[in-house]
Amino acid sequence: MKVVVVLLVIFLEAIYANIGGKVFRDLPIDGAKLNDYGILNNNEFGVEGVTVKLYNTAGEEIASTITREDGNYTFDISIDDDYRIEFSGWVSYLKESPQNNTLNSSVRFAKNGDTINFGLHNPDDFTSTTNPKLITSVYFNGATSGDSGDKRSLVMWDYNDTQELSFDILAKKSDIGSVWGLAYDKRTKDIYTASILKRHIGLLDADGDGNGDIGVIYKINRDTGDISEFYRFSDSEVGTIGTWYN
Repeated sequence: MKVVVVLLVIFLEAIYANIGGKVFRDLPIDGAKLNDYGILNNNEFGVEGVTVKLYNTAGEEIASTITREDGNYTFDISIDDDYRIEFSGWVSYLKESPQNNTLNSSVRFAKNGDTINFGLHNPDDFTSTTNPKLITSVYFNGATSGDSGDKRSLVMWDYNDTQELSFDILAKKSDIGSVWGLAYDKRTKDIYTASILKRHIGLLDADGDGNGDIGVIYKINRDTGDISEFYRFSDSEVGTIGTWYN
């Protein structure tokens, strides 16, 4: 009688997986639609050089890495357990994106195989519309008085407005003269711009002393249209500028 013995050998192997994700630059818009902060969208790129640390349930740091050029990071995990992830060391002008129907904290909890993305945004980039207002200075030859003074010097229009010469005039040459450089206060809706000496373009002489006001920063309210001098630098006016030849 022959006896056949079948041995069933079960090999137990550690199942390796990973925890990873992407640290990304959170942008407010994607073309014609608003993005949701805290969620990785198609037009958002990675942030390189962010430190990512991994901790076990005992609070021990077991791994650390730096996000790559594309913002991605990976931890190879061999134990199926709970973990804590901490992000740090990003540039100071970027802030944690607000949590908008998703978790987006710099301290997160994960299991083996989870994907943990982390969004960082620049608060100065925030917009609540896909059709923002655009503002620019405009230059016309001539003085700041007479017919030339009625020419536009600062204009505003809608981003999506494609009609030719469709804009609002915020200030004329007779209001602010030749200006360059713009700053905007979203809280008060004030626009700031500074006088500039530009060839063939008149400088405003608000104090009537016969010298162009080169050292003035003007403030224009976007809604009311009020125009005022925000700051005047002392001893900064210019008189007639000519060219001499020997």
